[in-house]
Amino acid sequence: MNKADLDKAILDYIKAKMMNETDLLEAIYQKDDLWDQKYFVKQLRLIELYILTHDIKKLVDLDSSVIESKYFSNFFENVCDEAKAKKYLANREYEKILRKYDNSLHNNIEILKVCCEASFRLKKFLRCKEISTIILSQKDDYYISELMAESCIKLNALDEAYKYLKKAIDINPKLISARVKMLTIAAQKGIKITTSEIKNFQKIALNKKKNDWIRDLAYIQSAYGMYEESISNIEQINIENRTVFDSLCLTYNYEKKKDYQRSEYFRQKAENESFKYSYEDNNKDNLLIVFSSTVKFELRKYEYDADKIFVADTSMSMYIYSHELIFKRIIEEIGKKKYKKISVVGLSKGGCGAILVSKLLRENTDFEINISVVVFSTQIKIYPYNPNLVFQTYRNFMKYIAINPNLMNYPNSLYDLSKLDFEKENYKITFIYGNGFPMDVEEMKHIQTSKSVEKLELAYSGHGTSIPLTIPEGKTYDNLQSMYSKLNITENDFKELGGNKVGSLVDEIYEIYKNPVMRLSTFL
Repeated sequence: MNKADLDKAILDYIKAKMMNETDLLEAIYQKDDLWDQKYFVKQLRLIELYILTHDIKKLVDLDSSVIESKYFSNFFENVCDEAKAKKYLANREYEKILRKYDNSLHNNIEILKVCCEASFRLKKFLRCKEISTIILSQKDDYYISELMAESCIKLNALDEAYKYLKKAIDINPKLISARVKMLTIAAQKGIKITTSEIKNFQKIALNKKKNDWIRDLAYIQSAYGMYEESISNIEQINIENRTVFDSLCLTYNYEKKKDYQRSEYFRQKAENESFKYSYEDNNKDNLLIVFSSTVKFELRKYEYDADKIFVADTSMSMYIYSHELIFKRIIEEIGKKKYKKISVVGLSKGGCGAILVSKLLRENTDFEINISVVVFSTQIKIYPYNPNLVFQTYRNFMKYIAINPNLMNYPNSLYDLSKLDFEKENYKITFIYGNGFPMDVEEMKHIQTSKSVEKLELAYSGHGTSIPLTIPEGKTYDNLQSMYSKLNITENDFKELGGNKVGSLVDEIYEIYKNPVMRLSTFL
């Protein structure tokens, strides 16, 4: 190798790894002869190879005269850390990445990008935003712009999300997912979408066969009067993946097309599929009604001396759409028996159902019947868009009715539960929440206590405040530790709200449970 070839090899390597040319050239030319220089470059090539293959052991075993050179040591430390960080990312060791690198906030952009993605994967969206801001202040990067936008979507910051999706597309116009999401947010924000943009959206959504994209497209088309296209696209979604909102969209589309028979068919389909219901006749004069936060019945094993009704909303509308239908079903059961007392319980989203249905029960049953309501960590301000409610069902619900308001048209009082009149005879409602869970604390600021309304604040850092109040009697601390350390949370909203961390809250759960007054039955 002659000197010109050597110089070219060195410069190529420098450009590839973004090293300081002057420092590296000086390090190499300090060698006594060309052979030493060639040996040095060969070692650099090996370093590059081992970095690219994440072979840390071989990297550390290289000639110390090369890797300990004062001109090379800083670079070696950086690239070695970079290689390790990328290996951790490939192995999905996200917590390890943040423990090792995040606190030091490396100047190395590649390590920052790894920390950014690790934060996103761990659902630490605020941290992801902070790191993204640092990276984007130094260089444009479409992937980091997309991560920033996704974090903003998760945090309900749609204006910011739109801005960073646009930035990502400006950097890389070939991005597909970012373009689709930007158009969807534009529809939510009421920004005019052109016919050509809708056609391009359709081409992408159908080509990718992504149900979520096809659904968003169909709702946009319906809102823009493209009823035939909207119907056709909803039909592209497999029947088992269709939702109540899809049926509501078809109801509206066929009505606008004056096909009233098909419209009525899908209206009935939406109603029939909007909730699940189970009645247990235990031959009692008390009735317990439990509104679940998931599509599965909750508190089925809770011991309480009463007839029982279990309800689960499957409309994904936080009981806004289904509550009147549920009320009609319940009132039929009540009409068959003379209940002296009705107890209503709602968990999280189920709290919305408990509040709405219990209000209708109070207004439509004998006032001699005592009605008591307990809601755990419920949501209060549903509409307009509430940035405080950071879980997927809520984001989708708000997205759909923003894209196409015709899907669901209800009075604003149904969307803001604080505006309901709770002052009724023989009616009492207790709101229970944890003072260490910010989302729930914020929601409870909208509720004012009164003769009929009480608030119970627990020293608890989780969203599942029903847990400590519904544990069977006689459990020890070790029992709880064993029970909740093995808890497998599968419901997406609860996972997003920290459900998988219940095992770390055993101390708080046990402190509440130790107090014999802290039982659900106390408040019913």
